[in-house]
Amino acid sequence: MNNFLTDNPYWEAQTDSLSFMYSILMFIGVLAVIIASTVKLVIKKVPLKDFMNSIYIIIPTGVMGGSIFGKLGTGVPIYQIFYIWEPGMSIFGALVCGVTGGFAWLYSRRTVTKISMWVYADAMLPNVLLGQSIGRWGNLFNHEILGKDTDITKWQWLPDWVWQRFFYFYNPETGEAYTSIVYKQPLFLIESMLTLTSWVLITFVIANLGKWFSKKPWKVNPNKYPVKIALPFEDIITSETYVELKYKKLTNQNGVEVYKFSKQQAWLKAYFAYEAPVKEAELLQNKIDTHKGMWLMDVEKRKNIKFKLNNEIEKLKLRLKNNKISKEEYKLKVKELKKEAKTELKPIKASSFKNFMTLDSKELYKLNNPENYFVIHSGVLASCYVIIYSIIRIILDSFRTRYELAFKWHPALNYMSLTGILILGILLLVCAQFVAPKKWREEGWLYEKSY
Repeated sequence: MNNFLTDNPYWEAQTDSLSFMYSILMFIGVLAVIIASTVKLVIKKVPLKDFMNSIYIIIPTGVMGGSIFGKLGTGVPIYQIFYIWEPGMSIFGALVCGVTGGFAWLYSRRTVTKISMWVYADAMLPNVLLGQSIGRWGNLFNHEILGKDTDITKWQWLPDWVWQRFFYFYNPETGEAYTSIVYKQPLFLIESMLTLTSWVLITFVIANLGKWFSKKPWKVNPNKYPVKIALPFEDIITSETYVELKYKKLTNQNGVEVYKFSKQQAWLKAYFAYEAPVKEAELLQNKIDTHKGMWLMDVEKRKNIKFKLNNEIEKLKLRLKNNKISKEEYKLKVKELKKEAKTELKPIKASSFKNFMTLDSKELYKLNNPENYFVIHSGVLASCYVIIYSIIRIILDSFRTRYELAFKWHPALNYMSLTGILILGILLLVCAQFVAPKKWREEGWLYEKSY
């Protein structure tokens, strides 16, 4: 038993095949993310062209970022950090690089498509949990992401081919080969189950909290939303929606054709597909545009004053060069011109940040939600992903070896970064649900509904 791990040909053969299974499971995980995101975007009626183009950026940058971040600090030659087919991929690095690349592309397209980044984030980011739950099984075949020593009898309810791999060939912290089997906690398996559960929670529970806890449209106005009772079509109160609503046609006891709604269709009519009166929406958008225009006017004024100043200074330089004024006169006049320009600039507060922070869309929001339904706004689901996964990692990383942390050998830096990401997620959640909808949204953009 002393040389079982290093001399046994069966385990040597298993080691040679590990990278193949790792790559296959990574591919399946990525494919699952793409499929789930596509389904969500189709449901939201978001054109897929920009999303498909973003995949060509997200996948290469994510894979490369995962390889570089995962192999840095391992002692491998610098060129091997680009070997994406070898073990040592960091989900943290893949997420940071992939999300950054995708965000940059979709953000550059936002003014063309009029689709909010919140929409893309909600439709894509939570599905990473699904991909992670699949990809983590690659660590089983690589004998990676294991925890502290464990009594293997606690895990023998699992298939033999699973629990029999709960050990390292080499000590991750020292690199020394083990001479006997030491079974470890299957952190990869725990994380896989937690991420799958989290995906279900975000996709099917948190996303529907608004519908569950809000007042119900069919109770607010049964004649407008015929869910509980069927009505003749002429008795149904209509309203504008940007999608065609589907009615269920029935025949009542008197032989009269009547129509009913499903609850989903009722919510579409009440909020998600509700189209605000065009003229009122335009007036409110004009107020927002006017607010922005004031800042742009200030920017233009500043440019004109600076241009005028530079032009006058150039004229003085030319006069100085032609010996028409002395150096002392030149310095004095330049000083006077700058003082005059400073006086003109003082009352002009061309601050893009201040302009952004003082925007107000409350009236536009109310116009698009006249009956004041409680809804989960765009950006909440993506924020929940950041929060939940940060918590999972903070808990599970306490059982990892220092070598397998996101920041290898640096537990303090690792937990500081995870805590920072957790706080960021909470701030994003608060902003997405309570601040952004009533402050920065504009007419004509797609959020959780079309404005």
